[in-house]
Amino acid sequence: MQTFSVSVALSNGWRLFTSRYGTLLGATLLLTVVSVGVAIAEAALNGMFGYDRSDYTVVSMLVQVFFAGPFSVGILLFALLHLRGEPADMATLFAPFKRYWPIVGICVLLNLIFGGVALVAAFLVGVSFVFTGALETTTVAFTGASMIAVLGAICVVLFLLTRLLFTSLLCIDPRRRLGVTAAFATSWRRTGPVFWPLLGLNIIMGLIVVASVVLLPCHSSSLACPSWWRSLQLPTNSPLGTPDRRAQQHQARHHHPLPRLPELRGPLSYPT
Repeated sequence: MQTFSVSVALSNGWRLFTSRYGTLLGATLLLTVVSVGVAIAEAALNGMFGYDRSDYTVVSMLVQVFFAGPFSVGILLFALLHLRGEPADMATLFAPFKRYWPIVGICVLLNLIFGGVALVAAFLVGVSFVFTGALETTTVAFTGASMIAVLGAICVVLFLLTRLLFTSLLCIDPRRRLGVTAAFATSWRRTGPVFWPLLGLNIIMGLIVVASVVLLPCHSSSLACPSWWRSLQLPTNSPLGTPDRRAQQHQARHHHPLPRLPELRGPLSYPT
């Protein structure tokens, strides 16, 4: 059995990415199209129930738990089967719906766990504001206690995210098909010995995602910079590539004019 390490995980992932690029791209595009459709339906439902379309409401939570959550796990199974060399088609993306209620149960528990962490952090921040008198000031600033609460919540989220990382995948993996409690227990037990490398891998993958999101607009803007610079150099009231009137007047005052050539009348003709 191969020992887990960050370098081995990244190497296997890169090899899978390069060898199955077209297949993974197609699966990602299908996932994106369905996710956009879910987001549109979610916004429409929020509007029907009188909520703002962009708010995260009870309707949004139900959509995430009962549809978006199960569907998002399919891409993990799709990649895992290809990594094993087992057959996987686009229908694999919808495989979690064959284990629908266990996956929904896992999504509900995960939302409760991470939502509870967020509520505890928000409560501690509020308590710190009350005891430090921050609510009486015009500008609410984070105090030392609230910063500790926020950083503590981030550490707890990273810890739980790493230990429960494979819960959903263990439920739908054809070799496992574990129940809800067994999936939580197995993920917790298997990630314990490799917690620190797995945490480092999660951080690296998060940085890669952030860098790709940031660099894509930067790359597009760098391609557009030459045209922006050209438009800045040209006057807005003159034809493209010709100097404006002020430049012509400046040149006439500071340079001796060249002898005028006789004007040509009539169309130009070139010898053939």
